[in-house]
Amino acid sequence: MHPESSSTSGYETDTESRNRQHHRRQFQFKKVPQSRKTLHEIEDISESSGYETTADFTTFSSITPEKIPKQRLERKIADTFRKSKYLPKDQSSSDSDSENDMVPNTTGAMNYFQQSCQLSKEYKNKEFFHSHAIQHGLKLSKRCVARLQNECARENKGKKDFYTVFLKPQKLLSLLQRYPMKYKQGILQIDSSHGAICKIKNATDGIDLIVISGRSKCGKAYTDDEVVVEVLLENSEIPRLGKIIQPRQKVFGKVVGILARKRKENIDHPVYVCELDSFDNYKAKPICKTIPKLHLVRKNFKEKNYFTVDLYKYNAERKDLLPDRQMRITPSRRRKYLFYVVFISWPATYPIGVAIDVHKSTTSFLNGMRILDLQYEIPTIYKPSTVTKLQQKLHVKFADKKADREDLTENIKAFTIDPKGTKVLDDAISIDKSDDGSFRVGVHISDVTAYIEKGDEIDIEAAERGTTYFSGRYNDPHCMLPEPLSLDTCSLLPGLSRLTITVFLFFGSDFKPRAHTIGKSYIKSSEQLSYEQVQAVIDGHSVKSKWKEHIDDLFRIATAVRRNRLGNAMWGVPFEYDFGEDLETRTNCFEAYYLIEEFMILANESVAKLLMSLPLFKDRVPLRCQDAPPTKRVQDWLKSYPKILDQIIQLQGVKPLEHREISFANLEDGRRLRYTEISFIQKWIWNLFTSYMNEGNFRQAGRLLRQDEIHPYQALAIDEWISFQENAEYRCSGNLANKRQGSHFGLNKYPYVHFTSPIRRYIDIVTHRLLHAAISPTTTAKDIPYSSKEVQTICTQMNRISLQAKTYDNKCKSLHLASDLQKKPTVFYGFVKFSSDQDLALVFPGLRYLNDECTTLTLNNLDVCCQPIFKRDVERVNLPAERNIMELIWDKRIYSNLKRRPYPKTPRNGYQYAQNDEPQRIDPHQRTEIHQSTKWMKFLVSACSINNLSKCKQSFTEITDASPLRYVTTSFDTEYDINCELEKKRQPDENIVDTPNEDGLNSLSTKTKSKTEKRRKYPSIITKQSCKFSMTFSHGQVVSVQMSANIQKGILTPYIQFVDMTENVKFCLEHMRDPVYCLEQYTVNKTKPKYENLEEYKDIWLPIIQMESVMSAVRSDTIVINDVDVNLKDSDGSFNLKSEFCDERNIILSSMAISFLDKNVPADGSEESKKYYMPRTDYLCIRCPLFRNPLEPGSGYSLDKPSEFTTWNKWRPDEYYIWSTHAKITSVDTYKNSGNIAVNFRIHKNAGKQPPDLPSGKNRLKKCCVEIMPKSAIAMRIENAIRFLHEATALSRSIAIKKNIPDFNDADDHLKAISQTDIEIGLPKNNKDQKKAIKMALTKRFSLIHGPPGTSLLKSTIYWH
Repeated sequence: MHPESSSTSGYETDTESRNRQHHRRQFQFKKVPQSRKTLHEIEDISESSGYETTADFTTFSSITPEKIPKQRLERKIADTFRKSKYLPKDQSSSDSDSENDMVPNTTGAMNYFQQSCQLSKEYKNKEFFHSHAIQHGLKLSKRCVARLQNECARENKGKKDFYTVFLKPQKLLSLLQRYPMKYKQGILQIDSSHGAICKIKNATDGIDLIVISGRSKCGKAYTDDEVVVEVLLENSEIPRLGKIIQPRQKVFGKVVGILARKRKENIDHPVYVCELDSFDNYKAKPICKTIPKLHLVRKNFKEKNYFTVDLYKYNAERKDLLPDRQMRITPSRRRKYLFYVVFISWPATYPIGVAIDVHKSTTSFLNGMRILDLQYEIPTIYKPSTVTKLQQKLHVKFADKKADREDLTENIKAFTIDPKGTKVLDDAISIDKSDDGSFRVGVHISDVTAYIEKGDEIDIEAAERGTTYFSGRYNDPHCMLPEPLSLDTCSLLPGLSRLTITVFLFFGSDFKPRAHTIGKSYIKSSEQLSYEQVQAVIDGHSVKSKWKEHIDDLFRIATAVRRNRLGNAMWGVPFEYDFGEDLETRTNCFEAYYLIEEFMILANESVAKLLMSLPLFKDRVPLRCQDAPPTKRVQDWLKSYPKILDQIIQLQGVKPLEHREISFANLEDGRRLRYTEISFIQKWIWNLFTSYMNEGNFRQAGRLLRQDEIHPYQALAIDEWISFQENAEYRCSGNLANKRQGSHFGLNKYPYVHFTSPIRRYIDIVTHRLLHAAISPTTTAKDIPYSSKEVQTICTQMNRISLQAKTYDNKCKSLHLASDLQKKPTVFYGFVKFSSDQDLALVFPGLRYLNDECTTLTLNNLDVCCQPIFKRDVERVNLPAERNIMELIWDKRIYSNLKRRPYPKTPRNGYQYAQNDEPQRIDPHQRTEIHQSTKWMKFLVSACSINNLSKCKQSFTEITDASPLRYVTTSFDTEYDINCELEKKRQPDENIVDTPNEDGLNSLSTKTKSKTEKRRKYPSIITKQSCKFSMTFSHGQVVSVQMSANIQKGILTPYIQFVDMTENVKFCLEHMRDPVYCLEQYTVNKTKPKYENLEEYKDIWLPIIQMESVMSAVRSDTIVINDVDVNLKDSDGSFNLKSEFCDERNIILSSMAISFLDKNVPADGSEESKKYYMPRTDYLCIRCPLFRNPLEPGSGYSLDKPSEFTTWNKWRPDEYYIWSTHAKITSVDTYKNSGNIAVNFRIHKNAGKQPPDLPSGKNRLKKCCVEIMPKSAIAMRIENAIRFLHEATALSRSIAIKKNIPDFNDADDHLKAISQTDIEIGLPKNNKDQKKAIKMALTKRFSLIHGPPGTSLLKSTIYWH
């Protein structure tokens, strides 16, 4: 159990208890026979059409030292690994991009220790090549390094090393002391190939982050290096711009030296997992960002082939790298490949690297885990010495270990509480009640040190691993201790006696702690309970449980302890997104989690106090510490959220500054809220909350209310608060200057240690050994297992490992989410964090582990028609922070196939159109409920103070009756939606009202001043073919997006697929981000000076023209038609439109006439032509909102009812999703009798075919949105001209394929005839060269003449005879 995962977890950034994954073996790979191909046999040539089914290709590569005969060792190792579910059969050659080949494991796969035993027995000292190479690098001879450097030097001839030489550490320390304002010490983080950031250590002057812009200023430094940075803007002024930097703007600097290297410090030639650069296949970027780019060595650098990568083979015996083969990679598949690149040296701008192997990434979860394990160097196989030592330990009998221990197997009833299915059970709990009403709570921790001696082989490897890495479902955890110990001998399994250290906590009848004792013991756990089971008991749903009395008593004590520790913050419920419908999240089992946490915190604190109270130990205790956040950042944060902070429940009682405490009381006394102050609540949250209140489900209503992260401004304030918290770390007590350095800011504890997870954390083992010595009555100074220096060294190592484990855990969570999103794209409601002229940053509740790339909207992909407009945000909630509001403007063609106008925001007043050609303003807060903060706070305080919403009905009524919209200026004069289906112009004496008809269409109702005239209906009239509209984006605004997943850096990664702005306006970012991948296909075939035949010319040029065409089409004037019924069948589909509808809206779907001259021109000189009518091949993006659960059986998951459209902004994000596909029009059929136009299309191979949950027998999606991206007329003419080049004249064909152009048969006679028609126009006579050029032009069938350069006559003229 992790004791720091309280409701104030925002302070502690290395939370673990929520990350304790289930130790399950659920899946393994089927052993399906498949062919093996090597890279020698594979070349990725130009792809076939994106609308035809083509076979994928595979890659398989193996690298073994030459001294190992003919891959025999690798195949044996692979066969051994394949018995586990970790590696699929021939994974590197798998064609599958999915996990469909995984089946439930019924045979029992080997764990990592069993694999280690097998490898140790059969292949001693031979480790799997990739893992070993990445962890330990390669050994290369000096001759090999020199040869590779020379090859690269010839390629980079003339390029000089522009880096300045780093200063030596002694000089750096001197500069830090003499000029503390100019030189700063910090940790470098490489952000991109040309930029980095430096996090300043011990910032005292408000500068805690320095931006390093430019490769030359970053120098030859690695990520995580401890560096010294020179502040370039010492006076906060940019001289060349004459601009003063504001306090909140960036500070720039330059790296001048390295104090300590943290990564690869003792490895000369490390190996990195790299992706290819987006623009240059000769550059590779490590996905770990340790260094910037690596320049790949090529066998023949003079060969300009931009789509190949040279692979080298490693010869371990000769310590050499030799050219092996070339691999061709298309741009569309670039992101699917990762390369293992060995670092050679860093002589120039970029380091020299050699690609030694390739990994083809797939969309499977296990493929992503393999990459993550390699990237973060996660240990898997145990060393042979560890295996041998443990096999000796397993023969020790339990009875030999029971001496000097208290037998608690009969006196107490202990049980464990862990996630369902967990086998790593390192803590148990018990409770006894005395006759006087007092309690004794036992916290029993597995005594791992009874089986592991300090300094033995198991202990050494455990120290190197440092922690257990949990990767989630489908995978076993990477255990710090071998599985026989962590899953069996040391695990507190029910019904088995186990060695423990017990901390007894004594409480009075008033639940206040009185005392504690610590001793060695052994227990027998009675039962293993899950959090879900315990939560059911707490909620009263499991009244028959035999543990009900124990759990109820423990819960009452834990609640009292938590209230005393946190105050009102105890009511804060953390929010976790339960994508997989996990019932054991911290949100669903909140009380069960904190029941365990409170006792674990008390146990850790008790051990810390005992060790710090003993003179022999107080200078060598590994304390868990966390510094207070930087004062300057806290002050800015307090200024940004002056009223919001005191409404955040989980921060109640926190003192960010000595004179400032966050509390409800600040809004009740002293800082009273004015009636104009407003609070924003998500509309779907408010509706769900209202439903709970009306149903009398007050427990769920209160839990929903107290989740700060689902409320926009509270979530943003917490996100910023966490962003500048200092990382918690381990420090030796003997090295602390004062008590403040040893305190834990988040928990508000001193002293505090980690003691309760010895199976999963090595630092806990260190604490256990010190505790053993402390409670032994015969301990002397010589018996203490660690010195102060040793503890400090261990703390430093564990801090590095803890940070790596946290990053790895976040990446695993992101991969889990991406794996689920790939199967089921999901709608999320995000909150605007900040906006710039390039992007829009969002915060998503429960998804803090996603990186910025996953949560940022690029404005260029939103297809706005002009640059964003920034204004000062005058809303009272944002006014104190002096933030800006961004306005985006669009000009789009948006129609309704049902001629349905947008539903008015206020039906009584009708749709309010913008005046004077101004953009129609769209309401930015239509997914938000707005209430007065004064009334909201009354309700919030009442709910938290008594935790019983049944007594707060009056407050609830006051909120629902309020209407504070008049205080939201950004919603003034706005509407909910927009399209081009305009209404009839209003008469001066009419008040026109939009009302829904029985058929769901909006009609116009006209009321005269006497209100006696009946309502009349008017058809929609298209007065403009495009509608101009705008929306503002401000801090805290709710934005609806849909996420899916694709491969980035070789790993399946979440990304924003759609922006669901309104019912009629939805932006597909997928085809805007990569149009060629979604709608066409990439090609790598280069053009030639000459072509063998017309087919070769077409094969090369047609894909190029199509790529250019689709790039232009997605950025052109696209046509959006809503309310279209779409028929789907396999990879084909169709939809119908009315001819009249298309004519009124100038939608051109008719075929295009193409004329080609006949091959033989008639003797009379007339030109007979052939006419072809080519169907339009425009591109389509088809999307349709579908409910997760159909409202009506057989409705095809469509949104049929008009009422559903009018309430779309109240939908819960988990109720619906947007299905989409991309296609190309294949034909258009016009039926004159019915007036219908049938548009037939073919779905692209990279797009989804049809909704997987579409009911059987249903192939129609109703009320879809079809976005037509028409090709330009020029693009169509060029494309058709190439396609029908065989029908062109001989001259045209000769010009295309660069064949000899036929001359005139009678050139002299032709020239003489032309000279007779010469016209005198008064120009100077031509010189000799001009006469020669004119003669050549007049005697050739085709000539291209350029004017003289540098003059206004630089024009091209084509003469075609």
